Amino acid sequence: MIKNHKIAYFVLMFAFTSLGANAVYADDADEYNIRASENGGSFLMVENNFVISGGEVIMSGNSGVPIIISGDSKLILDSANIESKNGAAITVESGVNAEIVLKGHNIVSATGNAAGINVSYTSNTNMASLTVSGDGSLTVKGGSSGGAGIGGNGTKDAKAFNGNITVKSGTIKAIALARSAGIGGGTGASEINQDYKSGKILIEGGNITATGNEGGAGIGGGKNTDATIEITGGTFLDVRGGRYAAGIGGGNNNDVVDIKISGGSFKDIRGYDSSEVEKLGGAAIGAGINTEDMSDLVMKIDITGGEIENAVAGWGAAGIGRGANGGANDSVHIGSGAQIERVYTDGTKMPFENGAVVDGNVLQVAFSDLINTNEEKQFEVMNYDNPDEKYSIEMPDGYHAFATVSDKAATYSVRGSRYYAQKSTPGTDIPSDASKNIELKARTGVIVEHDYLYPVDTKPAFSNVSAITPETLDKTGVWGCLVIVVVSLICYGVSLGVLARAELKN
Repeated sequence: MIKNHKIAYFVLMFAFTSLGANAVYADDADEYNIRASENGGSFLMVENNFVISGGEVIMSGNSGVPIIISGDSKLILDSANIESKNGAAITVESGVNAEIVLKGHNIVSATGNAAGINVSYTSNTNMASLTVSGDGSLTVKGGSSGGAGIGGNGTKDAKAFNGNITVKSGTIKAIALARSAGIGGGTGASEINQDYKSGKILIEGGNITATGNEGGAGIGGGKNTDATIEITGGTFLDVRGGRYAAGIGGGNNNDVVDIKISGGSFKDIRGYDSSEVEKLGGAAIGAGINTEDMSDLVMKIDITGGEIENAVAGWGAAGIGRGANGGANDSVHIGSGAQIERVYTDGTKMPFENGAVVDGNVLQVAFSDLINTNEEKQFEVMNYDNPDEKYSIEMPDGYHAFATVSDKAATYSVRGSRYYAQKSTPGTDIPSDASKNIELKARTGVIVEHDYLYPVDTKPAFSNVSAITPETLDKTGVWGCLVIVVVSLICYGVSLGVLARAELKN
């Protein structure tokens, strides 16, 4: 195919002469494992980089030559292994709309402080746009000194911000090795992070694994950048933030965190789990922490759909909301269309950020620090009015709070082997046999109701709570009650006989 475009290459070669450009012909293509597709594509070797200026180009096999996409075009990665020896493996220049199509298994890695795939950013009005599609897979790594897996570089300037990134399909594993997001921002500088605004990260499909590093979210902001994220679909197998960062959302010192989720399946999302002493973790979904001024942080989270199976906050952080340190300008909304099974925190903050508006029915429980959840991690959640409706949860080590969203309002009891929590009248004084105030909510709206934690051998002190507690239900049941009734009748009959014989003797 390349021979058919030799005239075009000669014209481009003259244009690139001052840059030391060389045309790549068919005889050389096999060596470099790059070629134009049947639809035609244009590329040249310029200073040891392949520069793609348009059309469709296919890369397959091994290559150490970085690729620069300088014009709107499509790059098909077909079982390619691109290990750059100089910066980003693939760069989409600002102002360019590019698509990467995945076929087979592909590996892409950068060196230095560059992103594996750099989606370039120059200014708020001049940035690259990349779409990833196809039915293949991609493992992509940023450089060892900084740079996102896909997104911004680790250059501590405007290039640290990411352009627009859209994922439509494919199996993607994106890894940052230093101070950057798996997918999103690189490493910026605190003195410029309010002057720029990253492009949007839009995920519509695919199977995603993303790992941030030291200030970078799994998906979202890098260190000293920001995060604008919209998720409408896809499966998120394992997404983890780096130190001080959220799983999905903000990195360290991000001034804007804007997250919209209307679809997708979230299997395991985790904010960075800092030490228990430090307690500077990021939210599972939301903000990281700011080691500088928090007053300028604007956080907006709107979850109207999707299935969140497991979301674990870092130490000190909310599950969905803020990182470990606080601030103002929050807006957290969880719509009735969202299905949330498990959100865990260490109990410093509740799973849902204070002031969160929840349209669905929420059960949120924070166990006292008096409970050693390293010893007691298994709990049973039961509908108090319908004991057949129950499920179990398992706390992560050292965690003390969880939340779930139910499709209907109900009163719940939560029981472990040593403690149980049970709904009571809001505003009632804490009884002397309660270990510590907890929060147990099963209603629509903002989280406000408080309840109490009891040792299992203690009866609830409230008149509006049935005397049949969850453990007596488990031990007795219907057959147990029938046995008690039969035994009582037999005993009653025996006592009548004894009395009758006593009267005859008299």
